[in-house]
Amino acid sequence: MKQTLPRYSFFVFSLLILTIWADFSKSENLISRQRKNLQLITVFSADDAHNFQLIPFNEDAQSSINEIIDEIQKGKNFSLRDIPDLSEEAHRELIRRLTKLLSETNDPAARLRIYRFVYLSGIKFTRNANRVVYFLVNRGISDSNIGNRKSVCAFLNGFNSRFFPPPVKNMIASYVIDGDAPFEEITCLSARLGLTDLVPHFRHLLISNELTPGKEWTIKIALGRLGDSEAADWCVDQVRRIGMNDLVVNELVPDLVFMRYKPAIDFLLKTIMDDEKNCSSPNPDSDVKINCAYRLIEFVASVIVDFPVSVDEEGELLTNDYNEATEGVIVGLLWFLWELLTNDYNEALEKVRLWIEDISFDYSLENID
Repeated sequence: MKQTLPRYSFFVFSLLILTIWADFSKSENLISRQRKNLQLITVFSADDAHNFQLIPFNEDAQSSINEIIDEIQKGKNFSLRDIPDLSEEAHRELIRRLTKLLSETNDPAARLRIYRFVYLSGIKFTRNANRVVYFLVNRGISDSNIGNRKSVCAFLNGFNSRFFPPPVKNMIASYVIDGDAPFEEITCLSARLGLTDLVPHFRHLLISNELTPGKEWTIKIALGRLGDSEAADWCVDQVRRIGMNDLVVNELVPDLVFMRYKPAIDFLLKTIMDDEKNCSSPNPDSDVKINCAYRLIEFVASVIVDFPVSVDEEGELLTNDYNEATEGVIVGLLWFLWELLTNDYNEALEKVRLWIEDISFDYSLENID
């Protein structure tokens, strides 16, 4: 079994892990599926939706639909495991009823519960995904509440681009041009979907002299994703000029990876080869700086074909036999665990650096969108 290097307070989080594993050492899958009630957006495949009994469109389906709507109105936030496996006809009826409910609901929180339920119904059962994506684009991005619009954009990023047919992409492009949707979220979504017709619009915005630095960065990241090498090179140069530190790694490096621009990935791989220590240790009680390469490995691992180390669904580097090593360990040995994890990361770094030297930057990027 595998686990990842802790990200927060070392002592508190380690104690929590030990407590949980004492009772649930066999339930890693359950924990990962429940992750904060699926606040983390993850693309699920059809293989994840198994062992569920299909409910045909009959009295049972009507009863299930009525119950869903009643619980949403009462304030229930559904989790993935709560989503019933409705037939296609029943799911269509549910969407029709929820659309009507949206138009009758003034409470933004209630509308968000509807969007979230529909999102989960497409994530759990991907045969519903096209219908769900249309619903979220048609109804959610135009919601009157800015927080809901941002959440809907995040939900949409949970679906592969194949679930966005041309009419839906055209709707998204219109939202970009109208300017009512959340700027960063809708701009990046349109870039991920490859809406190259928006390139002239984005370039026009760049010369308007009305952009904040943040919006300029977002547009150039989007242009880079859409194939504008000049914009992409500008983004890489900005990061190169600033240099690596915690803020750059957390805020800017994910955007470089998002562009799927090979020179940007090359730059990150070259940085992994550096020995400078400019990033903070995961142990908040330590002032010792560590090599930022550990964090960079986690970002590039998911986008490079045949990368020598793996990351989990949350994008964090997997270490070997962490669970087995911690079974029965008492608090007094927590520093031993820290050393164990550090050794795992050092081994991963060495493996990646040898791979970089061996392939001489001759690699391919994953097509995962």
